[in-house]
Amino acid sequence: MGLIVQIGRADKLSLNYASPYSLIPDLGLEGQRYSWVAALFNFGHLFLAIPANLLIQKLPVAKYMGGMILMWSIIVIAYIGAKNDVGTLVLRFLMGMAKAGVSPCSV
Repeated sequence: MGLIVQIGRADKLSLNYASPYSLIPDLGLEGQRYSWVAALFNFGHLFLAIPANLLIQKLPVAKYMGGMILMWSIIVIAYIGAKNDVGTLVLRFLMGMAKAGVSPCSV
């Protein structure tokens, strides 16, 4: 359960920790764009919530959860390559999808 909590915190904290270190001006996230980056995570979570629950019933839980955690870690590493606000938005959406696949497995 500890890893699940860390995944939930890491996505939010990574934005907060990077903000003072020129993340916002470097990626062009001034004004409402930064708000969308923070909110798009929830849209990705909603997009995959029902399919993730259906997949959990059909696939082995340990392998499925391992795959989702691997997907999440690859997305976190991909933040290195984000050069603008669009790349960050896509990564946040994908991160929300990965979290939607992990959260139900812990229950």
